[in-house]
Amino acid sequence: MVGYHWIAMLDILGFRRMVQTRRLRELTRDVERLFNAAKPAEAEFHFHMADGGLGTESLTLGRLHFSDTIMLWTPRFNPANPDLNAEMFSHICRSVSNLIALALINGIPLRGGLAGGECYIDPVKQIVVGQPIVDAYLLEREQEWLGAAISMQRVRAPSGFGGFGEPLVQYAVPTKTPVPPDQLLAVDWTGIARMPEAMTRQLWKINARIETERALAEGAKLSEATDFHQKWKNATDFYTVQLQRQADRWMAIRPKAKGSGKAAPQPRTKR
Repeated sequence: MVGYHWIAMLDILGFRRMVQTRRLRELTRDVERLFNAAKPAEAEFHFHMADGGLGTESLTLGRLHFSDTIMLWTPRFNPANPDLNAEMFSHICRSVSNLIALALINGIPLRGGLAGGECYIDPVKQIVVGQPIVDAYLLEREQEWLGAAISMQRVRAPSGFGGFGEPLVQYAVPTKTPVPPDQLLAVDWTGIARMPEAMTRQLWKINARIETERALAEGAKLSEATDFHQKWKNATDFYTVQLQRQADRWMAIRPKAKGSGKAAPQPRTKR
Protein backbone atom coordinates (compact mmCIF):
# COMPACT_ATOMS: atom_id res chain seq x y z
CA MET A 1 0.00 0.00 0.00
CA VAL A 2 1.29 3.47 -0.87
CA GLY A 3 1.89 5.87 2.01
CA TYR A 4 4.42 8.08 3.76
CA HIS A 5 7.00 6.05 5.68
CA TRP A 6 10.41 6.56 7.24
CA ILE A 7 13.02 4.09 6.00
CA ALA A 8 16.32 3.07 7.59
CA MET A 9 18.97 1.21 5.60
CA LEU A 10 21.87 -0.33 7.56
CA ASP A 11 24.84 -2.30 6.25
CA ILE A 12 27.60 -4.19 8.04
CA LEU A 13 30.74 -2.15 7.48
CA GLY A 14 33.57 -4.19 5.97
CA PHE A 15 31.45 -7.30 5.50
CA ARG A 16 33.47 -8.55 2.53
CA ARG A 17 36.65 -8.42 4.60
CA MET A 18 34.88 -10.26 7.43
CA VAL A 19 33.93 -13.06 5.04
CA GLN A 20 37.55 -13.34 3.92
CA THR A 21 39.19 -13.22 7.36
CA ARG A 22 36.76 -14.78 9.84
CA ARG A 23 35.58 -18.32 10.29
CA LEU A 24 32.28 -18.82 8.51
CA ARG A 25 30.62 -20.50 11.49
CA GLU A 26 31.62 -17.65 13.81
CA LEU A 27 30.56 -14.97 11.34
CA THR A 28 27.22 -16.68 10.71
CA ARG A 29 26.55 -16.82 14.44
CA ASP A 30 27.27 -13.11 14.86
CA VAL A 31 25.18 -12.09 11.85
CA GLU A 32 22.29 -14.25 13.04
CA ARG A 33 22.54 -12.61 16.45
CA LEU A 34 22.47 -9.19 14.78
CA PHE A 35 19.38 -10.00 12.72
CA ASN A 36 17.64 -11.33 15.82
CA ALA A 37 18.47 -8.08 17.64
CA ALA A 38 17.06 -6.14 14.68
CA LYS A 39 13.71 -7.91 14.98
CA PRO A 40 11.39 -5.04 15.92
CA ALA A 41 9.89 -5.27 19.38
CA GLU A 42 6.17 -4.74 19.74
CA ALA A 43 5.45 -1.09 20.54
CA GLU A 44 2.24 0.92 20.81
CA PHE A 45 1.18 4.55 20.99
CA HIS A 46 -1.82 5.47 23.14
CA PHE A 47 -3.74 8.68 22.50
CA HIS A 48 -7.00 10.43 23.36
CA MET A 49 -9.60 10.46 20.61
CA ALA A 50 -12.04 13.27 19.82
CA ASP A 51 -14.92 11.38 21.42
CA GLY A 52 -12.99 11.10 24.70
CA GLY A 53 -11.99 7.49 24.23
CA LEU A 54 -8.49 6.07 24.27
CA GLY A 55 -7.00 4.98 20.95
CA THR A 56 -4.08 2.65 20.29
CA GLU A 57 -1.85 2.45 17.22
CA SER A 58 1.10 0.18 16.55
CA LEU A 59 4.60 1.64 16.36
CA THR A 60 6.18 -1.70 15.47
CA LEU A 61 8.67 -1.36 12.63
CA GLY A 62 8.70 -3.46 9.51
CA ARG A 63 11.92 -5.29 8.65
CA LEU A 64 13.70 -6.96 5.77
CA HIS A 65 17.21 -8.36 5.82
CA PHE A 66 19.38 -9.83 3.09
CA SER A 67 23.09 -10.67 3.14
CA ASP A 68 24.67 -7.82 5.19
CA THR A 69 21.78 -5.35 4.89
CA ILE A 70 18.93 -4.54 7.27
CA MET A 71 16.00 -2.35 6.23
CA LEU A 72 13.52 -0.99 8.77
CA TRP A 73 10.43 1.11 8.17
CA THR A 74 7.72 2.83 10.18
CA PRO A 75 4.01 2.13 9.82
CA ARG A 76 2.29 4.44 7.34
CA PHE A 77 1.91 8.00 8.61
CA ASN A 78 -1.60 9.11 9.54
CA PRO A 79 -2.36 12.70 8.39
CA ALA A 80 -5.07 12.96 11.05
CA ASN A 81 -2.77 12.06 13.95
CA PRO A 82 0.38 14.25 14.06
CA ASP A 83 1.32 13.04 17.54
CA LEU A 84 1.37 9.46 16.30
CA ASN A 85 3.53 10.45 13.33
CA ALA A 86 6.01 12.21 15.58
CA GLU A 87 6.26 9.16 17.83
CA MET A 88 6.78 6.83 14.86
CA PHE A 89 9.63 9.03 13.63
CA SER A 90 11.24 9.09 17.09
CA HIS A 91 10.78 5.34 17.45
CA ILE A 92 12.70 4.43 14.30
CA CYS A 93 15.50 6.83 15.26
CA ARG A 94 15.79 5.27 18.72
CA SER A 95 15.68 1.77 17.24
CA VAL A 96 18.54 2.54 14.83
CA SER A 97 20.53 4.11 17.65
CA ASN A 98 20.18 1.07 19.91
CA LEU A 99 20.85 -1.39 17.09
CA ILE A 100 24.13 0.32 16.13
CA ALA A 101 25.26 0.44 19.76
CA LEU A 102 24.47 -3.20 20.57
CA ALA A 103 25.91 -4.44 17.26
CA LEU A 104 29.16 -2.57 17.97
CA ILE A 105 29.46 -4.15 21.41
CA ASN A 106 29.10 -7.55 19.72
CA GLY A 107 31.85 -6.77 17.21
CA ILE A 108 29.70 -5.81 14.22
CA PRO A 109 30.07 -2.23 12.91
CA LEU A 110 26.93 -0.84 11.27
CA ARG A 111 26.49 2.19 9.04
CA GLY A 112 23.06 3.54 8.18
CA GLY A 113 21.00 6.21 6.49
CA LEU A 114 17.42 7.34 7.13
CA ALA A 115 14.99 8.97 4.73
CA GLY A 116 11.26 9.60 4.55
CA GLY A 117 8.71 9.87 1.77
CA GLU A 118 6.06 8.12 -0.29
CA CYS A 119 6.65 4.43 -0.98
CA TYR A 120 4.83 1.19 -1.63
CA ILE A 121 5.20 -1.50 1.03
CA ASP A 122 3.72 -4.99 0.99
CA PRO A 123 5.18 -6.79 4.02
CA VAL A 124 3.54 -10.11 3.15
CA LYS A 125 5.10 -10.26 -0.33
CA GLN A 126 8.19 -8.43 1.00
CA ILE A 127 7.97 -5.73 -1.67
CA VAL A 128 9.26 -2.26 -0.81
CA VAL A 129 9.57 0.36 -3.55
CA GLY A 130 10.09 4.13 -3.40
CA GLN A 131 12.47 7.08 -3.45
CA PRO A 132 13.15 7.00 0.33
CA ILE A 133 14.79 3.58 -0.07
CA VAL A 134 17.19 4.99 -2.67
CA ASP A 135 17.84 8.09 -0.55
CA ALA A 136 18.57 6.06 2.58
CA TYR A 137 20.86 3.70 0.67
CA LEU A 138 22.86 6.51 -0.95
CA LEU A 139 23.21 8.36 2.35
CA GLU A 140 24.45 5.20 4.06
CA ARG A 141 27.11 4.71 1.36
CA GLU A 142 28.22 8.34 1.54
CA GLN A 143 29.33 8.26 5.19
CA GLU A 144 32.89 7.67 6.35
CA TRP A 145 32.34 6.10 9.76
CA LEU A 146 30.33 3.51 11.60
CA GLY A 147 27.14 5.23 12.64
CA ALA A 148 24.11 6.71 10.90
CA ALA A 149 22.75 10.01 9.67
CA ILE A 150 19.66 11.65 8.27
CA SER A 151 19.68 14.26 5.52
CA MET A 152 17.97 17.56 6.32
CA GLN A 153 17.45 18.08 2.58
CA ARG A 154 15.14 15.07 2.50
CA VAL A 155 13.49 15.63 5.87
CA ARG A 156 9.85 16.48 6.17
CA ALA A 157 9.47 16.68 9.91
CA PRO A 158 6.26 15.00 11.00
CA SER A 159 3.49 17.45 11.78
CA GLY A 160 3.34 17.85 15.54
CA PHE A 161 7.04 17.06 15.99
CA GLY A 162 8.52 20.08 17.71
CA GLY A 163 12.13 19.55 16.71
CA PHE A 164 14.99 17.13 16.51
CA GLY A 165 16.26 15.92 19.86
CA GLU A 166 18.05 12.85 21.07
CA PRO A 167 18.96 10.52 19.48
CA LEU A 168 19.50 13.02 16.65
CA VAL A 169 22.32 15.51 17.19
CA GLN A 170 24.10 18.25 15.28
CA TYR A 171 27.48 16.93 14.19
CA ALA A 172 29.82 17.29 11.22
CA VAL A 173 29.13 13.84 9.79
CA PRO A 174 32.23 12.61 7.89
CA THR A 175 31.33 11.98 4.24
CA LYS A 176 33.11 11.01 1.01
CA THR A 177 32.19 14.32 -0.62
CA PRO A 178 31.85 17.63 1.28
CA VAL A 179 28.39 18.24 2.74
CA PRO A 180 27.44 21.46 4.58
CA PRO A 181 27.22 20.70 8.33
CA ASP A 182 23.63 21.94 8.56
CA GLN A 183 22.40 19.42 5.98
CA LEU A 184 22.99 16.27 8.04
CA LEU A 185 22.01 15.16 11.52
CA ALA A 186 23.83 12.29 13.21
CA VAL A 187 22.05 9.44 14.97
CA ASP A 188 23.54 9.35 18.46
CA TRP A 189 24.31 5.70 19.17
CA THR A 190 26.33 6.52 22.31
CA GLY A 191 23.31 6.73 24.61
CA ILE A 192 23.58 3.14 25.84
CA ALA A 193 27.24 3.65 26.81
CA ARG A 194 26.27 6.82 28.70
CA MET A 195 23.59 5.06 30.74
CA PRO A 196 24.32 4.20 34.39
CA GLU A 197 26.21 0.94 34.72
CA ALA A 198 23.55 -0.60 36.96
CA MET A 199 20.93 -0.04 34.26
CA THR A 200 22.95 -1.57 31.42
CA ARG A 201 23.83 -4.57 33.59
CA GLN A 202 20.16 -5.08 34.33
CA LEU A 203 19.07 -4.73 30.69
CA TRP A 204 21.92 -6.42 28.82
CA LYS A 205 24.13 -8.02 31.52
CA ILE A 206 27.07 -5.81 30.54
CA ASN A 207 28.89 -2.63 31.46
CA ALA A 208 27.98 -0.86 28.22
CA ARG A 209 30.57 1.89 28.50
CA ILE A 210 33.47 -0.50 29.03
CA GLU A 211 32.27 -2.81 26.26
CA THR A 212 31.74 0.07 23.81
CA GLU A 213 35.21 1.48 24.42
CA ARG A 214 36.73 -1.99 24.12
CA ALA A 215 34.97 -2.56 20.79
CA LEU A 216 36.09 0.82 19.42
CA ALA A 217 39.70 0.19 20.48
CA GLU A 218 39.72 -3.33 19.01
CA GLY A 219 38.15 -2.15 15.76
CA ALA A 220 40.73 0.60 15.36
CA LYS A 221 43.59 -1.79 16.08
CA LEU A 222 42.40 -4.54 13.75
CA SER A 223 41.77 -2.06 10.94
CA GLU A 224 45.26 -0.54 11.01
CA ALA A 225 46.83 -0.34 7.55
CA THR A 226 43.38 -0.74 5.94
CA ASP A 227 40.97 1.79 4.44
CA PHE A 228 38.60 1.16 7.36
CA HIS A 229 40.91 2.60 10.00
CA GLN A 230 39.78 6.20 9.43
CA LYS A 231 36.13 5.13 9.72
CA TRP A 232 36.83 3.63 13.15
CA LYS A 233 38.70 6.77 14.17
CA ASN A 234 35.80 8.96 13.05
CA ALA A 235 33.39 6.85 15.12
CA THR A 236 35.68 7.08 18.15
CA ASP A 237 35.88 10.87 17.75
CA PHE A 238 32.07 11.05 17.70
CA TYR A 239 31.86 8.89 20.82
CA THR A 240 34.35 11.15 22.63
CA VAL A 241 32.47 14.30 21.64
CA GLN A 242 29.14 12.91 22.85
CA LEU A 243 30.62 11.91 26.21
CA GLN A 244 32.02 15.42 26.60
CA ARG A 245 28.69 16.97 25.65
CA GLN A 246 26.98 14.94 28.36
CA ALA A 247 29.60 16.00 30.92
CA ASP A 248 29.12 19.64 29.93
CA ARG A 249 25.34 19.38 30.29
CA TRP A 250 25.72 17.74 33.68
CA MET A 251 28.08 20.47 34.90
CA ALA A 252 25.70 23.15 33.64
CA ILE A 253 22.78 21.88 35.72
CA ARG A 254 24.69 21.13 38.92
CA PRO A 255 24.02 23.67 41.69
CA LYS A 256 26.95 26.07 42.17
CA ALA A 257 28.55 26.86 45.51
CA LYS A 258 27.77 30.36 46.79
CA GLY A 259 30.37 32.95 45.93
CA SER A 260 32.18 30.77 43.37
CA GLY A 261 31.85 29.67 39.81
CA LYS A 262 32.43 26.06 40.80
CA ALA A 263 29.77 23.42 41.15
CA ALA A 264 28.85 22.70 44.73
CA PRO A 265 30.21 19.41 46.10
CA GLN A 266 27.60 16.69 46.28
CA PRO A 267 26.66 15.44 49.77
CA ARG A 268 27.98 12.01 50.67
CA THR A 269 25.74 9.36 52.14
CA LYS A 270 26.98 7.73 55.31
CA ARG A 271 27.08 3.97 55.31
